[in-house]
Parts: sequence; structure tokens; C-alpha cells
Amino acid sequence: ARFRSAIGPAILVVWGAALVAASWCLPLLLITPLLVLGWGWWVRRTIGAISGDGHGAGIEVIETALLVALVVSTAGGHGQ
Repeated sequence: ARFRSAIGPAILVVWGAALVAASWCLPLLLITPLLVLGWGWWVRRTIGAISGDGHGAGIEVIETALLVALVVSTAGGHGQ
């Protein structure tokens, strides 16, 4: 319950605007909401709720997924 009430609509709007602005330079970032929703779905399905550990792990998993996506997206034009 603590995590659910910690973020309100105004914060989501600010971070959404930041995401849109950053994705202007790197459109790949637009997969972030899908990764966040996917992680939230998986954690709720697996353990029933989010915890501090689940939240921290989600940050690491999503960051890693974005870095992998960045490497894959930039690797296509090199070495030819």
C-alpha cells in the first residue's frame, strides 16, 4: 500500500513528459512503459504484490533491458 500511494498522477505526468523529451533523441526509450508494465505484471503474478526488493530488482532489470536494446539497436550499422 505504501508504494501504491507514493506516486500520484502529477508525478506520472512529469516523468511521462521527461520520457517523451528524452525519446526525441533516442526513440528506443519509448519501450520503457512496456517494460515497467511487464515487470509489474510479472511480480504481481509471481508473488502477489510489489515489495522494496521487487521494486529495486525492477529498476535493475529494466535498466539492463534498455541497455541491451541500445546495444542491439546500434550494433546493426557497424562492422560492414
